[in-house]
Amino acid sequence: MKRFPWVSTTFLVLIVLFVWIGPFLYTSSAYALNPSAILVAPNSDYFFGTDRLGRDVCARLMLGGQTSLIVGLLSAMIASFLGLMIGISAGFFQRSVDKIIIIMIDLFLTFPTFFLLLALISYMSASLWVLVFIISITGWMGMARLIRSESFAISNAPFIKILKLSEVNSFKIIFKYFAPLLAPLFFY
Repeated sequence: MKRFPWVSTTFLVLIVLFVWIGPFLYTSSAYALNPSAILVAPNSDYFFGTDRLGRDVCARLMLGGQTSLIVGLLSAMIASFLGLMIGISAGFFQRSVDKIIIIMIDLFLTFPTFFLLLALISYMSASLWVLVFIISITGWMGMARLIRSESFAISNAPFIKILKLSEVNSFKIIFKYFAPLLAPLFFY
C-alpha cells in the first residue's frame, strides 16, 4: 500500500493558504508604484522586496498565484471531465464511434498548445476564460486514451454484455456501472 504524500500535500496547502488567505493578512497593494522604494531588498515593510517600479513583490505573487490556481484547476477539471466522457464513449460504443474518437484524438495531438493559444489570442482578447478554454480543449487527450483502454476491458465484462443484451439504457450503463469502475483511475 502506498504511503500518503505528507510533504507535497503540506506544501500545496501552504501555497493555497498563502495565495488565498495571505491578501487578507498582508494588505499591501500589488499595483501601487513607489518610486522611493525601487529594488528594495526584503525587509519588514516588503517581505519579498520590490521590483523595478517599486511594486511589492509579495503582494504581486499572491495576486498572480490566485490567477494561476484558477486557470490550472479549472482547465484540469474540464480537460479531465472531457477526457472521461470521450474515453467512456469510445470504449462503450466501440466500432465506428471509437474510430472517429481515435481520429479526433490524433488530430488534436498534432496541434501544439502554445501555437494554438497564440493563434486564438491574436483573434480574440486574452482573458482568464480564454486560457481556461484553450488549455481544456488541448489537454483532454491523455485522459481520454487512458479511460478508453480501461473502458474496453470493462465493456467486455460479462455483466456489461448482459446489460446490453437486456437492452438497458446506454446512459444508465455508463453512469451506473462504467463511471464507478473508472473513478479510481480518474481521481488517481
